[in-house]
Amino acid sequence: MDVTEYLMDNEADIIGRLSEALGLHQCIKWYATMDIAFYRTTPDGEIQNTTGRFRTQTAVTSDSMELSVDRMINDFLHAIETFNRLGSQWKVDYIIDFSTTLAKFEHLNEDIAVNVMTFDEGQPIPLYVTPHRQRKHLINLLLLTDDERDVHHYVLIRDPFAFGLRQN
Repeated sequence: MDVTEYLMDNEADIIGRLSEALGLHQCIKWYATMDIAFYRTTPDGEIQNTTGRFRTQTAVTSDSMELSVDRMINDFLHAIETFNRLGSQWKVDYIIDFSTTLAKFEHLNEDIAVNVMTFDEGQPIPLYVTPHRQRKHLINLLLLTDDERDVHHYVLIRDPFAFGLRQN
């Protein structure tokens, strides 16, 4: 199976996962990776095998109508073409693995650390405590959820001490 066929056959699942993330986060920054097994035949008839990992450009999306596998197909085919332009003449044998990754906020913003809290039976509890406490800015967020409507909303906690949180 080639790259285009693989992505087209799995388009509904790929777009579904990204749309689900978009529903939770309003805007997502994401990229896709694909591990591919290659083969080639040497002039003396020997079959050689190798693998490669390819990555799409990072995309920022806020509208599910913008989601499409077409850009992924173009990015992967361009990367494979570049790989082969170096004289390797490898042919795609099969797709080993494919994944989409949502870029994490703290990895993209090295000066900012984030803690996320929620309520459980009226008490604030941590959902995520940053391991990056030494960063210049520490943001405390409260995640509010409406399970009936499947709605999630983050609220800035301006005074963590009044909320019962310690900064360190």
